Amino acid sequence: MKPTVLDGTPRQLRLGVSSVPGCQVGVFTVDAIAAGTDMGPYPGLAKAQLPHCTDLSLVWEAIGDGGRVQFYLDGGEPLLPSWMTYVQCARHEQEQNLEMLHADGKLFYRAMRTIQPEEELLVWYDCNLPHYMGIPEALLPTDRRTDDKATGDKTIMPITGGGCRGQIIAQAE
Repeated sequence: MKPTVLDGTPRQLRLGVSSVPGCQVGVFTVDAIAAGTDMGPYPGLAKAQLPHCTDLSLVWEAIGDGGRVQFYLDGGEPLLPSWMTYVQCARHEQEQNLEMLHADGKLFYRAMRTIQPEEELLVWYDCNLPHYMGIPEALLPTDRRTDDKATGDKTIMPITGGGCRGQIIAQAE
């Protein structure tokens, strides 16, 4: 695949072949991105309910206090795709360089550290997510292996079993 840019992609980013097994397209840096840089908002419409015909591969659940769904963000709504929908899941927590936050009904990626040129943007949600995504424990760091899939009201599960979309717990400050 030839690297490309979608309309609206920041000049510091490009699309390319993802390093994540099973994923075709990923987002890579062209220039370094400083720690703490916010990117977004994630495209889509905040909805209280989702129609049955919704493409769940581009849907997020924003979770508030007490573990309740505040809203669904349907990223399949825009007519043109966004680079943000091509950010892939990290295979383990140490591989991540982004976190996702929600503020005022919108979702944002935040750089957790300085991201070097040509590095793929990867986001991680919870140490239990690999179980739901089908990532074998052998690929995880030893301290991240677990048989317990529940973390109380902070459980993070993808809406679809094979997808990389899910619930977002963190509220932006």
